[in-house]
Amino acid sequence: MKKLLTIVLLVSLVVCALSAQAIYENPQGMKKIVILNNAFAGLEETRQCYNAKEWHKSYSLGEIIDANLWFVPSDNINVSTVAYADLYTDTCDLATFRGKLVSFIKDNPAYDYDLFVGPNQKESSDVWYKGWCVIGNEALVFMPNEGITDLVYVAENVGLVPATGFVFENVAGDKVTLKAEQLAEASIVYEGDVITLVCGSVKLPNVKSVTVEGITKDSKVSGDGVYRMVMLLNADGVYGVEPPYLGNRAGTWYPTATTAKHPYAGAYSVAELFAKFDITPCESVQVISYADGYAREEEYTHFTKKYIAWHASAEYITMGMEQTRKEDAVYNVGYYILKDEAFVYIPETGINLGDVFAKIGMADVTQYKLTYADGTVMMVYAEAIPQLVIPAGADLVTIEAM
Repeated sequence: MKKLLTIVLLVSLVVCALSAQAIYENPQGMKKIVILNNAFAGLEETRQCYNAKEWHKSYSLGEIIDANLWFVPSDNINVSTVAYADLYTDTCDLATFRGKLVSFIKDNPAYDYDLFVGPNQKESSDVWYKGWCVIGNEALVFMPNEGITDLVYVAENVGLVPATGFVFENVAGDKVTLKAEQLAEASIVYEGDVITLVCGSVKLPNVKSVTVEGITKDSKVSGDGVYRMVMLLNADGVYGVEPPYLGNRAGTWYPTATTAKHPYAGAYSVAELFAKFDITPCESVQVISYADGYAREEEYTHFTKKYIAWHASAEYITMGMEQTRKEDAVYNVGYYILKDEAFVYIPETGINLGDVFAKIGMADVTQYKLTYADGTVMMVYAEAIPQLVIPAGADLVTIEAM
């Protein structure tokens, strides 16, 4: 809707003139208002998490699959993640599984179990003390703190195909073949930080995989059963590689299905928003609720690392890694006030510009320039401001003191 301003009886006070001269070279007070409702056009839409419990160093399961598995099936098959001790199982399709991140104990000393994190993992359904994930004819195997002392137990419950022998290979490409009956004597244990296959006098440090004897990556396998297991900690892209990602535990990613229909449904960088409107850097940003007047002051650099998104409660809030659950976001935000500029949100009830000017300390000048989304400009005399009401549907973008 175009310029839904209630300018009744104010026609004589409004001058449509692009060439109006500034009254002061450097007027005191706020110089510019940006209407938050219409501020995001042209900015990159991103996905961001709100209310994450924690952020964890992690690896992409999709990347691990691509780098390590020989027989990757279609994305519509189910992947089973199984707890080592009680065999509790959580299942999802491979496409969902690929989008998860894994955070290992080695990078996450606050926990004694490995975590799945990221947008595709709900905290409530994550399997604690994971043993393995079965993906078609292969499995990704976790390493318990106490090691794997019963390889027969793992082989049976993973569904390792019966064979006369099994080939163990390490990260250097060295191989050891054990006969089926030797599995009962074998274990995979920590020797210091090194994951080592031990079977009697046989040792293979940094063991990476266990493959049914006679199977290669060029083999054609079909039906049920696991032909190969990969030790996750020694997998390509994990062994010797620092975790490249930070994954969220809990929280909600925006936009959601509920918010996707909003005209600006993404999560938008505050830094890019400020750059778009040439915001003057300052010490702090004052955040004020239009509903109850609650106010909080935030350090400028900290605030610029956040994102703004349309929330399921039908309002804009800040989110992202910088917006911690401990700090929480201010709801019903009506104003982000900086040194020379302010962002103002128009709720459903609209706003009176006189009240807004008083709230933010707008510069007291003779004229104000109103710029709309289509580039139209209107000049309004100061006398008109107290009676000027802007409804929520207006396409007004900025108000500048001239």
